[in-house]
Amino acid sequence: MARTSDDTRQRLLAAARTVFAHRGYEGASVATIAVRARVTKPALYYHFGSKAGLHEALVTDTLDTRYRLMCDAAARGTSLEEKLTAVLDACFRHAHENRDGARICFAALFAAPGEVPHRVRFMQKGKRNFGFVRDLIRQGIRDGELPRNANAQELASALYSRVVSNSLAHVLHAQTPRPANARAAVRLFLEGARA
Repeated sequence: MARTSDDTRQRLLAAARTVFAHRGYEGASVATIAVRARVTKPALYYHFGSKAGLHEALVTDTLDTRYRLMCDAAARGTSLEEKLTAVLDACFRHAHENRDGARICFAALFAAPGEVPHRVRFMQKGKRNFGFVRDLIRQGIRDGELPRNANAQELASALYSRVVSNSLAHVLHAQTPRPANARAAVRLFLEGARA
């Protein structure tokens, strides 16, 4: 039975996720990824163009998946507290379930200039995800759930730093996320924002 193009692409992504997460960008070789995926090097080049293209696809996939999860989670809530709690819980779970993807994103974030070839595009995806949280907070201000004089950018920075630190903790320690963690973080955040 011949492999489909999508199957080959998915095998390459899965293999590369493991290799990049444990060897870093510079330490990962196209040959190692191809062998692990049980495909040829030309197949990797066909689907991704280069090692950099494959790495970018992994980072993009991780950030796009997180964004979709955030949007879906927020849609389930009616109040700002419900929306933010669902968003944080989704982010915490995503980091836990996709530790290698999160590790690759952190490595790209903290890489030396020029070490990761697509850093600008990566940063744009991160800003989009942050902007989603900021926009939820702006809506909360407009709806009167937060003080009218609140600064949405500053509040989003404070809350999103919790997402980032929790994601990093999952990369390092693989703790199982609990909805109570997200709920407690949001309640504490909202108490401070309303004070």
